[in-house]
Amino acid sequence: MKILVLSDSHIKTADRYGLCELKIDKLTKILAHWHEQISAVIVTGDLFDKREPYIPLVTKIAEILAGCHKPTYILSGNHDSIEREFHPLSPYIVGTGNHKIIGEEPLRIENLILQGWNGGATIPECNKGDVYFGHLNLADCIGKGLTLEELEATNYKRIFTGDLHDHFTKGKVTSIGCFPSTFSDEGYVASYLVYDTLGDTFEHFSLEFPRFVTVTVDGNNWENLDQVAGNIVRIKATYPCDKDAAVEKVLALRPHKFTRITIKKNLVEQEVTKLETLSPLEIITEEARTQQWSEEQLTLARENL
Repeated sequence: MKILVLSDSHIKTADRYGLCELKIDKLTKILAHWHEQISAVIVTGDLFDKREPYIPLVTKIAEILAGCHKPTYILSGNHDSIEREFHPLSPYIVGTGNHKIIGEEPLRIENLILQGWNGGATIPECNKGDVYFGHLNLADCIGKGLTLEELEATNYKRIFTGDLHDHFTKGKVTSIGCFPSTFSDEGYVASYLVYDTLGDTFEHFSLEFPRFVTVTVDGNNWENLDQVAGNIVRIKATYPCDKDAAVEKVLALRPHKFTRITIKKNLVEQEVTKLETLSPLEIITEEARTQQWSEEQLTLARENL
């Protein structure tokens, strides 16, 4: 039996980086691609970014999952569950046999143990050879929760977890990965995995998806310019830096989104420009705010666009 395992997509409508529809599209395509090859789907937490997301968004995701026609297990995460039990999808799967929401109370399916967010610092007792799916903190990665050594000492054969966003395997512990959502995910590649219960094997798969990239400028020395195209970019520069020239250079490389530039002066980072979109009008408006232009100056600048 093959199981499609997804984690930490953090889907939300108010996405400042314009990733909501792209995440939904990727989710739909992944399910369609694996439909004939898998027997079940497990989401190891934080399908949504918030506990009470926009209702039309929730219904849309519910319809996508229902269209898969496979048993689907949605584990609660620390972002999208209320009191570790109620999940935004809960009202939409009542009475359906194929979909289950799993909170902190573990669910056993043969030798698989599934558990939603429980505070992230404990793991259920098990029989030797069981496989765990959960949403755990890992002290080795984030400074709190269980350690790799503690997990390695359990009777579990494998431990699959969400929450950590990176994808890696260390001993019996495998972090699923995520759909990158903020600059805290910088360096991570969007990913998921497929687990084969019969052979006890799994494979990670990467997605074509925008990554978060910081471009550094030290004098005339630029770093990471080769990673700008198609990605979500910010600039960190050292004074003196030609702000306009730096912005123009990055935009010419066609990023998915350019967010801001900060210039470090006298060991203090000062945000010079913050761009939520690439609109020239919004750039002028932000410049007017930071430079304290008069209404007359702002009107004149807008007319000359």
